[in-house]
Amino acid sequence: MKKVFAAALIMLMLLTGCAKQTGAVLAPAKEMGEVPFEFREIIENDLFPTGRRYSLRGAYPSADRVVLTELTVDGTRLILRDMYGKTLAEHTEPFLEDTRVCQALATSDGGFIYAVGFEDRALPDGGWLSDNGFSSKVVKCSAMGEIEWEAVFEQIDYGAFQRIIERDGYYYCFGSYQVDEPHGWICGVDMHKLDKDGDIVKRNIVSGSDACSLDRIEQTETGFLIHIDSQSRDGDFFPIEGEEWPYYAKCFSAEVDLNLEKKGIDLADECDYFYDTPVGVLDGCEVYADDPVFKDVPEIVILVFDYGDNYLVVSENYTGKYEDQPPLISAVWEYTETVYSVFNKDGKLICRRTYDTSPDFESMAQKHE
Repeated sequence: MKKVFAAALIMLMLLTGCAKQTGAVLAPAKEMGEVPFEFREIIENDLFPTGRRYSLRGAYPSADRVVLTELTVDGTRLILRDMYGKTLAEHTEPFLEDTRVCQALATSDGGFIYAVGFEDRALPDGGWLSDNGFSSKVVKCSAMGEIEWEAVFEQIDYGAFQRIIERDGYYYCFGSYQVDEPHGWICGVDMHKLDKDGDIVKRNIVSGSDACSLDRIEQTETGFLIHIDSQSRDGDFFPIEGEEWPYYAKCFSAEVDLNLEKKGIDLADECDYFYDTPVGVLDGCEVYADDPVFKDVPEIVILVFDYGDNYLVVSENYTGKYEDQPPLISAVWEYTETVYSVFNKDGKLICRRTYDTSPDFESMAQKHE
């Protein structure tokens, strides 16, 4: 029952978050301007696609590279490209029914790292797939796309890998933590620290006994500041003066050092972030899709690269709704496009190009006839 409740609560949070994006006009972006020479190879060949065949919109950028994840018949293909669209390495993670690639990161040694998370599901007999044990893993690949090591995380699911950060010779994994204990339900933020050989050298959690979600990880000089929406008022969290039960989600900020030791937790401003991972780096700082600098970018920003005088923004735009969607399909079928926008550092739009990425809705609809 607790698993069902937890899943329903998380889904409610996700649906609430998705609602915050509504209100945008569904229309194609207008192309304009001449593409500068340094961006022609990227834009004219659509080297950073965002179509729905790419899992989780497919882009995990750093300052000068990006890992794209593409779903294929063989599994999930991970493609490492530099900021000019050159393919540096490729690797395919074989398809397994109950796992998925859920996070990736280009690493300082020229390679990349990614997480493969276990996804639980209910069984026909009323049990859960996880009842017989499960695991997730983190995989490190070289600059040639060859596996260097795999770190196995027993009894850890995909939720623990919302963010991977490389720092000071270590890899840090942050994500959600949820477990049924004999005396109740524990929910919080899971934290792992791995060394360069893939050994898990530290694990810690920030937790309480009620629903919570990881909002965003902010890097500080001494470690990390973890922004958490939580209904808990126990464990690492605390009661709020004047508040009465039932408690509603409030934003807390937990400070941890580079060894993941907890240094304190405070009530913070409402940190109702929908985007929990950066889309790139501008002027040396990580930026997120909801940053005001992207106010003139159509719909959802996927990645950004800083080239000095100019910066390139790649976004996914919804252009309209499919007219003949089968009535039994609850999800809305929408046409999409990849949008490339080049701006100068004053925020002036220099050029824009678009590429249709809509699925073959007619074929999909025929399968439901």
